[in-house]
Amino acid sequence: YVSVSLLHTKQTTPIIKRSLNPVFPAKEATFEFPIYLSVVERLLGGVGVVELVVWDKDMFSRDYLGEVGVGVERWFKRSEEAFGWDEPGNKPFVLSLESTRANTAATGTIKIKMGFVHPPGGTSLLDFNEIYRMLVRRSRGVGLSVVSAPPVSFY
Repeated sequence: YVSVSLLHTKQTTPIIKRSLNPVFPAKEATFEFPIYLSVVERLLGGVGVVELVVWDKDMFSRDYLGEVGVGVERWFKRSEEAFGWDEPGNKPFVLSLESTRANTAATGTIKIKMGFVHPPGGTSLLDFNEIYRMLVRRSRGVGLSVVSAPPVSFY
């Protein structure tokens, strides 16, 4: 399973049994993380990192497989202009897992997709491109690194 966290909010995918290469159903592994510009700088000095921690759980144990931190500047490809979740140009991408544990090597990759959605019933005067550029500007200078944490695709 995968624990996903952003701005002190965490969500977890379901456990996929008997699989070394799980594919999570979109309905159960698509998460919303509200981001309010009014609290971005106060929370982490910037928008910070989406952290994904990958675990293998079986009947007797839970094994750490690795993690990856995705800083705001890496949420989308530079050439990509599709920032909305449902925009056709917004495609999933693959990241290699890293290990922050001394005696555990990371194994594997994780495929994720990120995108913005307007709040239910809400509209914004800014388009997603402007919102993303504002978040990148506010996050500059923030130390972006993988943070080892207890277990914690992103919207």
